[in-house]
Amino acid sequence: MTRRRVALVLLLPLHAACTVGPAYVRPPLMVPDRFEAPAVSSPGTTGIADATAVVAAAGPRDGATGAAWWIASDDAVLSTLMERALAGNHDLEVAMARVREVRAADTGARARLLPQLDTAGTAARVRGLGPLTGVPGAATPILLPVETGLFTVGFDAAWEADAFGGLRRERQATLAGVAGAVAGVADARLTVASEVTRVYVALRASQQRRRVAEEQWRLQAETTSLVEARAAAGLDSDLDVARARALRDTIAARIPQFRLEEAVRRQQLGVLVAAPPSTLLAVVGDDGALPTLAPTPAGIPSELLQRRPDVQRAEATLVAATARIGVAKADYFPKLVLGGTGGRQATALSALSFAAGNVFALTAAVQAPIFSAGRIGAHVRAAEARAAQAVSAYQQAVLIAIVDVERALASDAYERARLAALQSAADEAVRASTLARALHAEGVEDFLAVLDAQRSALAAKDEVIAAEQAVATATIALWKATGGSPHGQPAHYR
Repeated sequence: MTRRRVALVLLLPLHAACTVGPAYVRPPLMVPDRFEAPAVSSPGTTGIADATAVVAAAGPRDGATGAAWWIASDDAVLSTLMERALAGNHDLEVAMARVREVRAADTGARARLLPQLDTAGTAARVRGLGPLTGVPGAATPILLPVETGLFTVGFDAAWEADAFGGLRRERQATLAGVAGAVAGVADARLTVASEVTRVYVALRASQQRRRVAEEQWRLQAETTSLVEARAAAGLDSDLDVARARALRDTIAARIPQFRLEEAVRRQQLGVLVAAPPSTLLAVVGDDGALPTLAPTPAGIPSELLQRRPDVQRAEATLVAATARIGVAKADYFPKLVLGGTGGRQATALSALSFAAGNVFALTAAVQAPIFSAGRIGAHVRAAEARAAQAVSAYQQAVLIAIVDVERALASDAYERARLAALQSAADEAVRASTLARALHAEGVEDFLAVLDAQRSALAAKDEVIAAEQAVATATIALWKATGGSPHGQPAHYR
């Protein structure tokens, strides 16, 4: 099998120093601060800056709860375990709760772009000095204590004119946070699905190896009985009997080891599907064949690496960090807040209905920084540093994706070649063991040759099962490395 390689070209036309000026009064909502999403070598790839709104609205695939969406298998038990894991895994529930959290934050950021309207009513008893007019001979008004009620009901409105884009950039950052959280859900789903499959394969491999050991023990028990009978007749020595018994007991000692591995795998599956391990015994059974997984594809398009959830999450973090540079720079410029108040005011509740009690006020407030002792500049530099960190984190995520695919492809090719060689060796070992037993029964071969042949057959069968597990594990790793869908359909979007 020729080794398939994945080539990826990192393009980072990132303008992190987001200039805020007249050209940015009304920037495109999904292109924060001239951000251009890093792209792979394939042309026409949609970056996260253009897809964030779609991703945020769609969320994880609601219908993708079965095993078929991730890795094809004809094993009904694996499909059942996958459905239960994707429906109840606690790590996945945490990731989904995170999505709800960032969606709420995005709703708050969006609300800040719109006018705010409040209503209020007040009731007060006011005492003060009031003039007493009309007193004959008084040169000045006479002040007397006056006590009255004051009742007000009305509305207050306020709106910040986002002239320099600070609020819009905050909205862009929260939208990117939503996209990152959605990618986090997809990443959690992919991790859960791969772990369920891997642990299930390991469980079946332990069961298969235990069954081989049990068969070998029964075979060796029969051989031991035969040797004991021949020794009683003087045809074999006590040394042959001791060797036969030692091999029989060695095989018997392997069976509890495999039982322990099975129990551990069931416990791991219990954590993944959020169920007590004891309840899984009825689901997985005490025996079963290794699942047949879908073969690896003939080629891996490089743009699939951009669809990996971890890469998309790193890209979303980069979008948010770039947008927050604009949020910090907007503090350099004035803020204009328009407000208004309207309602009725009267000295008695019954008088609130009179038209003469109408009151209103319109306000316009401008707040501009004059001296901040470097606070705004420090915030801008900190935002730029966080964006630089996000760039490096994205580049690292892409490099890890490349390494994962390359490793999985190489492992798949080498493990399949190893399995083919071990299967051929196992077939020959079984044939040699059968011939050795037949020759020993005829008295042509001594028992040492039979023991050696049986040991070789046992080791060969055990290695074949281990190699089959390694091939399945490599297939799982390849599917996970390509984001769960090497045939081109993103597994975590609608």
